[in-house]
Amino acid sequence: MLLGNSNSKLKTMEVIIMQKMLFSFLCIFCFVIGSTFTVHAFSPKHLPISQTSDRWKIEIKQPEKKTGLVTSKKDVFDTYGFEVQDIGKDAYHVIVEVFRNEPDSQTKYELFTSKKDHVLSKEVAFNHANFPISVQSDELEVIITWQEKPSRLLKDGQKDCESERKYKQTFTFKH
Repeated sequence: MLLGNSNSKLKTMEVIIMQKMLFSFLCIFCFVIGSTFTVHAFSPKHLPISQTSDRWKIEIKQPEKKTGLVTSKKDVFDTYGFEVQDIGKDAYHVIVEVFRNEPDSQTKYELFTSKKDHVLSKEVAFNHANFPISVQSDELEVIITWQEKPSRLLKDGQKDCESERKYKQTFTFKH
């Protein structure tokens, strides 16, 4: 009889150990699965946010709320305002390109590109009133290219925009 009682206790202990192991495994499994589905959207807590170099100041701010402009769509995209200020000397033929990333992709998607032939100075900034960015994106890349001298005027009256050296600076805003 003593032997039968001891076997019963042993089986009960084995069941308890198996339950603890199963519970531990489920906890670890839930943690691993839960951590892979974390979403990091580009959604700054406080606006405006900015980055500055010796040449440029980039500011992401609240979007303008004018009739006809796109507004944020919950769980799809948020909207922001955008401004580039030249804090160095005057810049010619300025092009501003803004891209966003997409999860699990090395490809970046263009949000907007400014028109060519912008002249920016300390008094004149480039503004984009309102642009949407996917809630799936967690990175915004701003590329600015410019020339430091105005284009030459050719004999036929055309501008020679290619005769001067181009410069480029990249700014990255991350979640």
